[in-house]
Amino acid sequence: MENDSRSQIEVIGRLREARLEAAVEQRDRALEEASSATDDGRGRRWTLLYKRALVHWRRAAWSATAVSRWVTRVSEKATFGLLDEKLLTPLSFLVSLIVAATPFAFLGLAAQRLNEVAQRFNDLVSLASGFLLAAVYLLTVFFFLPWRPYLWLGDYRSTLDEGARKSSDGTGTGRLGRSRVLGLHLFNELHHPDRDTGRLEAGRGEKGTLPPPAHRIAVSALLDDLHRLYGASSLWRGGARDARPVLIYDQRELGPVGRYLVRLIEDERLRRALPDPLLLVQIRDGERPALVSESIESARYGHLPEYDGSAKTSREVRAWLRDRHLAGTLGVSRVLTTKVAPLAREARERRWHTPPAWVPTRSAWATRALGGCAVLVALVVFAQEVVNPLQKDLGFCVGEGVTKPRGVFRVDRNPDGPDTVGGAKECVGVTYGEVRFHSRLDGVIELIREQNEKVDKSGEPYVTIAHMADMSASTKEGREDYALAGVQGELFGMARAQRERNEDPGDRPMIKLLLGNAGEGWAHAETTAEEIVRRARNERLGMDRPIAAVGFGQSLVPNGVAIQKISEAFIPMVGTTATYDDVAQSGHRRHSEFYFPLAPSNSRIAEQAARWARHGVSWDGHDGPDLGLPSHTTAVAIAHDPLLAGEDEGEDEDEEEKGHEQYGPHLAERFMYFFERFRGDAWEAPEEIAGSEPPGVLLYRRGGEGDGPTLREVLEEVCTSNEPPELLYYAGRSQDFAEFYEEFQESAWKTCNEGKMTILGGDDVSKYISDEGELFESTSKSHRVFYTPLAPGDSWGVQGDGGSGLDAEDFHVEVRELVEESRTVKGESRTVKGEPPEDKEDPSYAHAVMGYDALKVVTRALPLVESEGKGAWARELLRGVGVGPAFLNSDERYEKERDELHEEIKKTRFTGLSGYIAFDSEVDGNWLEERMMQLVLAGPYMRNKDTDERQRQHVIQRCGLRHADFPEQEPECREQKGRGDEKGKKDEQERQSAPRGR
Repeated sequence: MENDSRSQIEVIGRLREARLEAAVEQRDRALEEASSATDDGRGRRWTLLYKRALVHWRRAAWSATAVSRWVTRVSEKATFGLLDEKLLTPLSFLVSLIVAATPFAFLGLAAQRLNEVAQRFNDLVSLASGFLLAAVYLLTVFFFLPWRPYLWLGDYRSTLDEGARKSSDGTGTGRLGRSRVLGLHLFNELHHPDRDTGRLEAGRGEKGTLPPPAHRIAVSALLDDLHRLYGASSLWRGGARDARPVLIYDQRELGPVGRYLVRLIEDERLRRALPDPLLLVQIRDGERPALVSESIESARYGHLPEYDGSAKTSREVRAWLRDRHLAGTLGVSRVLTTKVAPLAREARERRWHTPPAWVPTRSAWATRALGGCAVLVALVVFAQEVVNPLQKDLGFCVGEGVTKPRGVFRVDRNPDGPDTVGGAKECVGVTYGEVRFHSRLDGVIELIREQNEKVDKSGEPYVTIAHMADMSASTKEGREDYALAGVQGELFGMARAQRERNEDPGDRPMIKLLLGNAGEGWAHAETTAEEIVRRARNERLGMDRPIAAVGFGQSLVPNGVAIQKISEAFIPMVGTTATYDDVAQSGHRRHSEFYFPLAPSNSRIAEQAARWARHGVSWDGHDGPDLGLPSHTTAVAIAHDPLLAGEDEGEDEDEEEKGHEQYGPHLAERFMYFFERFRGDAWEAPEEIAGSEPPGVLLYRRGGEGDGPTLREVLEEVCTSNEPPELLYYAGRSQDFAEFYEEFQESAWKTCNEGKMTILGGDDVSKYISDEGELFESTSKSHRVFYTPLAPGDSWGVQGDGGSGLDAEDFHVEVRELVEESRTVKGESRTVKGEPPEDKEDPSYAHAVMGYDALKVVTRALPLVESEGKGAWARELLRGVGVGPAFLNSDERYEKERDELHEEIKKTRFTGLSGYIAFDSEVDGNWLEERMMQLVLAGPYMRNKDTDERQRQHVIQRCGLRHADFPEQEPECREQKGRGDEKGKKDEQERQSAPRGR
């Protein structure tokens, strides 16, 4: 046959037809076996189903041969050369002629239009020709695909005789070397009258002829298949078998064809010089010569397999090289001869049957590897989507994976807490954002984690700043709402400051935040503080060593212990909202010199609140009657009693008790002290609720905390008194204020219900009042509520620009955007027309201001990043090999930068969002006694003259330093002339010497 495309298609069509006939026979045989079977034939049903599917597939393949014939005929005619010769070139010439002749035949617009029509016609014909050629070339897939099962013929193209191949190709169009050309040539070889038989002695002499290429290809393919199935020794090549293929033949009964096959196998082994696993076992008489001899007859092929005919060496040298090569590849001794004795009687009766064994081939190994990968992926997905959420729901301390990160501990909840459930667990410790301590904080922690990752990927110098707070929820439903709102606000404020710094670090290092959870009620504050100290002392952490800390926002004894623990590592700390005067004091020692409180102290808050309560404050910031705070002559202060359940009231209270509350009782006592100092009177409470507290101070207990009076009982005594106090100062926590205000409104006595008594709250109630603005608006007609926030809970009344040009209104807008972004991260976006609605899970914006200012104190004091003397390209090269900046890479460098940071914080002087910020090192505790204070009226919804907007919270008066040289000079404010005023220092010394109560 001519070795052209048509012949190749006809051959493949006949092969497909033969394969179809074989499949039909197998199906019919399987159908007969299934119909004659006596059992249920379940296994045969699957076999029959497979045979039927095989028939349908091979019939479809055979039917596609007609398409291949059509494609072959079209591809022979529809060529680019033919189209160019018959259509494109003549048409282009015609169009060019028309374009050239048109100006002479027509004038003006007619000539122009005729040229356009001719050009468009030429483009359309070219485009149609292109589509036709593309369609034909795409359809040639029906010509190439049928030959894919025979691609292996390309491995043996050197075996085919080139001269015979050239003579059989004739005028064929197939390119030599392609599998379809080789396949058709192989069929021609099988039907060639002179090249379809072989002789046993072929190749032994100079005049001998080689075996036919078809025979050699068949034997070589057999040896290659055996090597792939049996002889592979690696996973990539396939599975190796313990046994080897064996060809056993009795030389005495072996005919000419069998002898030729054995000699041809040995001949191909010798020619290929490649090892194969086939073992030949020949049985012969002792006198008969072996068909396969011990010696290697290298003279059968005078050249190595890779010989190209260009060597000029002599025949003897080539034979010597051939012998060395064969001996090194096939071995010197290849034949083992042994005598076979007759079998014993018992061995003759034994049936030698070996059960078949499954042998993994290359495809089997690939399937197993693919299955293993699929199982591994499924396990990872299962761990991530099922195990990880389940562990989080069960309270396990895991991050993105299924194991507990380093620095996080799963501990028992505060065993002394009044709401503790037996066996309750919580997660404490430090994290860069991988572990979420409460679902309410997930969004903001995710924002901080993303910023931390950007810092790590940037390769720029950075410092690690730790934040410490109570990030655990209370075990009692609803109790954690307002407590967590403060922590949430701090985190949002710090997230804003961190992003601001990292987007434009300038010549100072970037910021990475390490979040520390002190546990519910700060019960595990010491454990978290120890982890921060341990990291700070680990030189191998480099820039991940905490160089400063912020937070510490609750006045509790465990918080003070944590401050002292971190002070031992000389780490500077900036407190956010803790106001207890001695929060940084340990025992009778001085306050920690490394702790810098941002908020005013309890004494500062109590003194100014008492001054306002005693003398009153008028307010004309609206169009209407005076809604200021009136003057009062009698007052009472109530706060939460921290006495633990089961504690004997007669015993002396231990200041180091882990659950001891420092904020409320101390603030209440200081308020009454200053109120009496301003010639006010403390309300005399009945002995059954007054206890041994100072005059005018009433302490309540929550349920399960002992035998003391509850909040309802305290209010009942106050409201039912014949001579009730004119002002009630609330110094309790925000989580109790909801119950307090509800009891106050629903009181059956008009003294409280009809507004005969004024409520003045401390700073801790800010979140509740901000969330319940409509409630206070509705009750403002019967009684008014005032409070003294540490910072505004909205854009009203904020002083300063944060030292970065960010004003109050912009700050609150950006924090709200961060809140909405955090909800998007959690998949809980509730934005309506671009404006986030009010939400009970909104953070405390007053705490956001304090968190922002606290981190700004540290970032402003950070050292300049020294140049390392390398260009940008050099830094990029070092980062590529994993070498980061040398910043903080040694104990000496870390201690130097830490101590300089401490000194710079001591010198802090700037106007933040919460007012003027500085620290007085001459005052024990670094308190700034001129810190800004604000008296706020909550409730009336009206236009405020200061902001020119309608709002529910109004600043009645401010006292303290707005700027370093601009103190407020209102009559009700303490007289101050700014920093450095001698009279202010003298007054401060007098206040410090005043009794501090508990």
